[in-house]
Amino acid sequence: MPWEDREIESLVFDRRSLKTLARILKKGIVNRIVGKISEGKEAAVFVANRDEEWRAIKIYKPETSKFFNSRHKYIDNQRGDDFEIASAYAAREYKMLEIAYSIIQNVPKPIYREDNIVVMDFLGDNGIPYPQLHSVIDRDMKWFEVIIDMVYQLFRAGYVHGDLSEYNILVGDRIYMIDFGQATRVNTDMGMELLRRDVYNIGRAFHIDTEGIVERWISEES
Repeated sequence: MPWEDREIESLVFDRRSLKTLARILKKGIVNRIVGKISEGKEAAVFVANRDEEWRAIKIYKPETSKFFNSRHKYIDNQRGDDFEIASAYAAREYKMLEIAYSIIQNVPKPIYREDNIVVMDFLGDNGIPYPQLHSVIDRDMKWFEVIIDMVYQLFRAGYVHGDLSEYNILVGDRIYMIDFGQATRVNTDMGMELLRRDVYNIGRAFHIDTEGIVERWISEES
């Protein structure tokens, strides 16, 4: 790996995560970790290589289990220690990525999951990630239709992203959705509320009035 072990340790948060990462490297899922892409309250995302392929590694942080607990509606079972809770979120995101990829394809293809770590396709060029929508100044208005259609396709299949905004949409060779840790089924208690919020957030990003869109979808499906 191009990083020193001590540097990796300072960025990966805890010993159990390091051990899981070491097993993933040993299995050849990735060969080396190149750098960190982003870090939030829930997780950090790294760019890695496997031979000539670029991959992304998302590591959920056990240290933020209290933050996870505040969002308990997104997972069915929170029992266990901090590491097990983080692992449950990783498992949920991996499953939802599999589902979303089978429906719309415009998401990172999930490759492997172990404990609190998810490995997926890297969305970018030569190790440089595609920009987030919020950082793109000259936005093509056709992108709005593309994104709304993806939301609609997920809705028709019974799912909602649940945390969609201009910060988890990437603009590259096409438009991609990322960060499916809060994705859920539409028919859950929060499903329709989350769907309306997703649609509203996308409309706001493009300064488009989205009032009535979800209601029209519901009417078409009934």
